[in-house]
Amino acid sequence: MAVRRKLDLAGIKLKLQHWSELDEAERAQAKELPRPAEETWQQATLLPEVLAASCAQLGLELRSGGWGELTELQRFALVKLSHPGQEHRNLPRALAEFMLLV
Repeated sequence: MAVRRKLDLAGIKLKLQHWSELDEAERAQAKELPRPAEETWQQATLLPEVLAASCAQLGLELRSGGWGELTELQRFALVKLSHPGQEHRNLPRALAEFMLLV
């Protein structure tokens, strides 16, 4: 997740597997996209709707105020794990690890 976050912060939208397959010259040619700003995982004050919806779908209850206590990397991981299309199998584990479950 730390590498995925760094790619996002660098403005590079690329699957991690594909990025690791590039050599240095190819990596230097990657077109930069606008850098993320005001992303949901960068906001410590408001629980992202995508995470709330995923937790509701799984029947998980989050500890009040816990979101704001997380590091940016932890918030990033939870948002990525809660996106639609994810199996969400690792989301409950991450929430437990970050001590967010009631």
